Amino acid sequence: MIYYTASREKTMKIISALTETEYSEKDITFFPEGLTDCEKRAEIDRIGLENDCGAIILENLSYPKGMVGYILSKEDGRNTLRVVYERERMVEDIMDANDCSETEAWDWYSYNTERGCPYCYTSEAPCPEIIFYEEDNAEVEN
Repeated sequence: MIYYTASREKTMKIISALTETEYSEKDITFFPEGLTDCEKRAEIDRIGLENDCGAIILENLSYPKGMVGYILSKEDGRNTLRVVYERERMVEDIMDANDCSETEAWDWYSYNTERGCPYCYTSEAPCPEIIFYEEDNAEVEN
């Protein structure tokens, strides 16, 4: 449940921007840094085929930096695969793609992505998960 920053002085909680669910670092399989958007999509396709489940990948903007991993779990007795996006990286992708300010990118994200995600699911594939990190007030033991 605790994500350690590089300095290991602060701990961070992983929170869903859509459902306010708190995730453990163990719940999410993070992609290695440096994978291209195509490599990430290929990995999602491979995991989906191996586990007989589909996943929704956001297409409005591909979010090459924002797609950070996936959650493979069982829901209602069947495998489910959720693509995981990191909110702050998504905003960076919007700024890069639209050549806009951070404020404009947050507005675009709120209207075009976060507001629409709850509607982008099927019976075969659940809604993607968007996460952010929140500082945890718990003490860290070194």
